[in-house]
Amino acid sequence: MLDLEMYAEIQQLKRKGFSQRKAAKEKGIARNTVKKYWTMSEEEYLLYRIESKTRFKMLDPHRDYIVGELEKYSEITAAIIHDHLLEKNPEFSVSASTVREYVAVLREELGLHRMTEIRQFAEVAELPPGLQSQVD
Repeated sequence: MLDLEMYAEIQQLKRKGFSQRKAAKEKGIARNTVKKYWTMSEEEYLLYRIESKTRFKMLDPHRDYIVGELEKYSEITAAIIHDHLLEKNPEFSVSASTVREYVAVLREELGLHRMTEIRQFAEVAELPPGLQSQVD
């Protein structure tokens, strides 16, 4: 999406008599982008910008449930939330990666960061042969 300054420059080139192709080349943007904004009035452009900022997300209907889970269990992962949504609604057709991205945005937006435990490592005492094993 173009900013208002670029939109104004496209409109200025239009008034100067440039073709859409030449305007695109002049500004270094795709011709289809110029074509999209070429006939828009400034009011239409501003309305388009407002509408594009408030897109509907597939997980918005489940937002309250997800926020509740994040507030109740701070350690919960997006994969677990995805599983809970699948259990709650078998026809749920959103991928795990979509849920992961949505949860990440929600955590950032609401300040519900996941508290991670730092693993403590320690040396194991040497035991006699046959009493200790290691698996890699």
